Amino acid sequence: MAFEIHGVRFLLEAARDGVSFEDTLTLGRTALGVRRRQLEAAFRRARLPLAAGEAQRLLDGPYADAFLRRLGAARIASIDGSDYEGATIVHDLNRAASADLKGRYSAVIDGGTLEHVFNVPVALASCMRLLRVGGRFFAMTPCNNYMGHGFYQFSPELFWRVFGEPNGFVVERMFVCELAPTAPWYAVADPAAIGARVTLRNRRETQLLVQARKCRDVPPGALTVQQSDYVALWEHGGSTGPPRPTGVRRIAAGILPEPVKAVLRPLLARLDALGSPYRPPAFRRYRPGQAPARPHD
Repeated sequence: MAFEIHGVRFLLEAARDGVSFEDTLTLGRTALGVRRRQLEAAFRRARLPLAAGEAQRLLDGPYADAFLRRLGAARIASIDGSDYEGATIVHDLNRAASADLKGRYSAVIDGGTLEHVFNVPVALASCMRLLRVGGRFFAMTPCNNYMGHGFYQFSPELFWRVFGEPNGFVVERMFVCELAPTAPWYAVADPAAIGARVTLRNRRETQLLVQARKCRDVPPGALTVQQSDYVALWEHGGSTGPPRPTGVRRIAAGILPEPVKAVLRPLLARLDALGSPYRPPAFRRYRPGQAPARPHD
């Protein structure tokens, strides 16, 4: 696992905004997968000072510990299913973490581990319990075009629901970006807030950047996780459902005869291919330094 350039920028912005990394836990030993000039540019982007020669010193060594200390980590731990990389806690994340670790960390960071863990609900619940109240969970995790990389690719809906208020958390920031170093970030809306599924069809490896804050402790086994559109359907009796977004296409789909729609579908698909897949209200372009408001705020 490694913090690539987007993960580095994401963590630097969090540090700039006052997030505490004092007691940091990483899922697996995490390297720093950037070049010196990229790291220097990332500090400039976050408007954080960097002394002469400091970037190279942060890159020395096989893991990202020096970078985490630069973020403010006084104590750094790592948890992994094996000690082959020298993890400080040897534990299989498919099983619940030890109770004596509860509330120990101010930051828990997944830099590319969860997609390799079969029992994701158990792993996420452990991450939540290991955080102290006020601490942050970070994930830099695959969401599109990573088939074969691990067991899973993740939907934004998963993180919005798991790290929601019923479970004692709030999502503070969520972005989607392609893997290319110059790829832009797009803030990702909560499907429950916009009343529609947040979907994406694109052609490049794409990841989610997630930051969530723990607001209160929730008893183990009490997590509430349901997909938001189904909850809305159940609450509205299942037959009528909640109000749905309207648009030219939705109206046309309801009134045009099937032969006409059959002709229009390939034409619309070609038009879609020419445009950006990151469309509002699901996505909003994010600029460095912009206030991290949710897309629907």
